[in-house]
Amino acid sequence: MTLTMDQMGQNPAFERFLSATVGEDVNGINISVLSMLARLEVDPWTEASNLAAMPNGPARKRLDTLMTRFKDVPTLGRDQGKVISALLDLLPRKRTATTARPADEQIDLPALAMRVPIYGYIIAFLILGWIINLALGQ
Repeated sequence: MTLTMDQMGQNPAFERFLSATVGEDVNGINISVLSMLARLEVDPWTEASNLAAMPNGPARKRLDTLMTRFKDVPTLGRDQGKVISALLDLLPRKRTATTARPADEQIDLPALAMRVPIYGYIIAFLILGWIINLALGQ
């Protein structure tokens, strides 16, 4: 049986982030985020997932801490802030409650209609009909 990336805990949504370059090492080889995290002995997919779930400030601080520990890219220090911003933009972020929905996702139904399944309405109407019948003496 072949396992998919999701089944192995390697969410493909993080591919752009993990394959992004953080800079060149002393040998002129481009180092990806995946390679950087692996060299720091941090699970890349777990770290990417954690960063994506964090608000921007804590995610920036965490990535800064990791990159400060990473000494294989000598030019990273002076460009670190720009690199961090670019990398965080590649993460799939979860929408927060304060984030507005895109226009194509706007829901115009009342809040009650969103929470009560159709069966609840059917039962309510049946009970209301039964009460009316009892009141009319039928």
